[in-house]
Formats: sequence, structure tokens, C-alpha cells
Amino acid sequence: MAGGTCVIGAGTSGLAVARALQDAGEPFVVLERRPELGGLWNYESTAGERGPVADGAAPGVVGARPLYRDLLTNLPKDTMNFADFPFDEAVPEFPKTPRRFFLEYLQRFAAEHQLLPRCEFSTLVTRVAWDAAASAWAVTSCAASGGDERTRHFAHVAVANGHHAQPIMPELAGEDSFPGRVMHSCSFDSADEFSGQRVLVVGGSVSAGQIAELLHGSGLCAGVHLSTRKPTAE
Repeated sequence: MAGGTCVIGAGTSGLAVARALQDAGEPFVVLERRPELGGLWNYESTAGERGPVADGAAPGVVGARPLYRDLLTNLPKDTMNFADFPFDEAVPEFPKTPRRFFLEYLQRFAAEHQLLPRCEFSTLVTRVAWDAAASAWAVTSCAASGGDERTRHFAHVAVANGHHAQPIMPELAGEDSFPGRVMHSCSFDSADEFSGQRVLVVGGSVSAGQIAELLHGSGLCAGVHLSTRKPTAE
């Protein structure tokens, strides 16, 4: 009978599960499709590997990514760290801590708990299914760049792949005939690409507010407007 645990994803949740398994002396492996740990805190200037977002733009547009270039956090650092693993004192308390501190924090966490030897990076999980004959979970994976697949059996699977890579887009009347670009915030990277344009940001929560602030503060846009259903952010 197969044993051990397969952890899918080396972001915040995956690393927390891995640390718990490491502390308990349980065998495990972490499969991560990107070349390094960090999950959503691992910024890329391009994110085509995550799959495109249908945003009405021309081919070659950057794909979905939950983290944009100038993202600043909206929470105090002591609400974002693991309970027994605080941030370095040099990290700003609040508000608007630059995103890079959180990637560095996760890297330090993984090194401290010796998790890196258990991580297989650039490994894409393509299928997870229960194998009744083996009484185990069959996990099929391949190199993130493609190639032959391999299947391994585990007693347990922890799915920690996050939920930010697949944006939820509403259907907007007239969108098909709109001559401009319609995009989700997951396709936003920086204000640079909107120079000289009038931009409408739809939404009243944290991402919408910060993106509108970045666009307006850049001084590059011809106009920035924010549309919300309610008068205050949620």
C-alpha cells in the first residue's frame, strides 16, 4: 500500500502543510509548477505560463496573475505571519508593506524548516484520482514545460494550489461591441500600459481601490474613474 502525502502547491498553504508533516515526521513531497516557492507572492512580469485571460485584448497579452508590480499589502504584518514564525523586525508594520517582504518571508520559513529538499519545482500536476486497486491516490505529473507524465501513489493528497489564478468575470451588456479593452484585475501589471487612456475600474474592494490609486497616482492616464455598487469599500 502506498504511503506518504503529496502536497500540491508551494505557496503559503502548501508550505504550512509541509511544515506540519515535517514536524510530525511524516513522509511527503511538494509538487509546484513554478520554478520556485511563494505562490501568489512570487511575482512575474509576465505570466503566460498560468494561462491567458479572455480580456478582449490582442494576442500576446499577459495572462492571469494575482500579483501586480506595485502591490502593497493592506494588513498588518502580525496578522499575516505564521503564529510561531514572526517577520523580521526590519519589515514595516503597516500600512502598505511592499510585496517582496512576503516572498522573502516564505523563503526564510522554508529554509528554517528544511522544506526545500522535499519540493519538486517546475512540476505540473495533471491528474489526481483514487486508485481502488492500489487503495491510494494516483497523482500524475509532468515537467511544467511539457514532456512525459509519471504517476505516483500516495496515501494522502493536500491540494494547496490556491484560487486566484482563475478570475471570475461578469457578463457585461455591450462588451462584445466595446472598442476598448475589457480585462480582469488578474491581467493588470502596472499603470505603464495605460498611458494616455481613460480607464474605468469596476469594483469597490481592495484590489479595485489600489489599482485605481496606482493609475491615478501615475499621472499617465487621461482619466481614471471608479465604479462601485455601494458608496464604501467592503
